[in-house]
Amino acid sequence: MGMDDSIHFLNLVLEVFFLDLLLSGDNAVVIALACRGLAPSQRRQAVLMGTAGAIVLRLLLTVLGSLLLHIPLLKLLGGLALLVIAIQLALGEDDASAGEAPEVADPAAGWMAAVRTVIVADFV
Repeated sequence: MGMDDSIHFLNLVLEVFFLDLLLSGDNAVVIALACRGLAPSQRRQAVLMGTAGAIVLRLLLTVLGSLLLHIPLLKLLGGLALLVIAIQLALGEDDASAGEAPEVADPAAGWMAAVRTVIVADFV
């Protein structure tokens, strides 16, 4: 492996690292929106479980990702699915007062819904 190959490889690794770092920002927003209506103790658990699920999912799909991106229109469908999730999160929380977390009728169902939202958004 020559010097040019090493520099090219390092450049590719850095590109992937910074792209992943930038894309992780949307995960933080989804986690925050999905968990904001939970009680503080449940919020912490949902954030940790949603983050853990997202990490495991990312590890499992890394190998398949490059193959899936060769399917025509898959990027467009993924973007549309994320748009639907974002709209549902934004509209679903509008009935809450400003600065107040909405009440969740069944705390366990709210916790699982938040975790599910985080994992589904990360999957997409």
